[in-house]
Amino acid sequence: MGPRGGQSSRLPVQRFVIDLRGNIGGDAMAVDPLLYGLIRRDAMVLRAQLDHGNAENVAEAFTRFVSRDRLGWWTFEEELRGLGYELLHEQSLADALHVMRLYANAYPEAWNAWDSLGEAQMSSGDRDGAIASYERSLQLNPDNHNAVAKLGELRGH
Repeated sequence: MGPRGGQSSRLPVQRFVIDLRGNIGGDAMAVDPLLYGLIRRDAMVLRAQLDHGNAENVAEAFTRFVSRDRLGWWTFEEELRGLGYELLHEQSLADALHVMRLYANAYPEAWNAWDSLGEAQMSSGDRDGAIASYERSLQLNPDNHNAVAKLGELRGH
């Protein structure tokens, strides 16, 4: 019910998934063409920063974009994880670590963020960091069999 007893005029909030190549999931155009344009531009800016070797600027740009999104209409969670794994597969370990740290810090309650950071740390030779990240992932999701296996591997079990 609305403030005067009638139907509420609030629209349901929809979250949009954006990939770093500028594609967007969800029905953004139906909601607001201007919002769609902003989201697409933001995703393209993040990807361009990485393509030009400016990984340090990605966190700053990401923080700026997210701080503008006071309604929580979109998320970069899957895109950060995907980009981190792309960088890992390309053996760009420093950039992969940077992106995975950004992912875990931006989504601290996402068990998969910590699991992914653990993998990047393990690939980079940061055994202690990987153990801490996998332990955090297990705290958030006790059923994370990957974290259990990786912890056993890291601890020599």
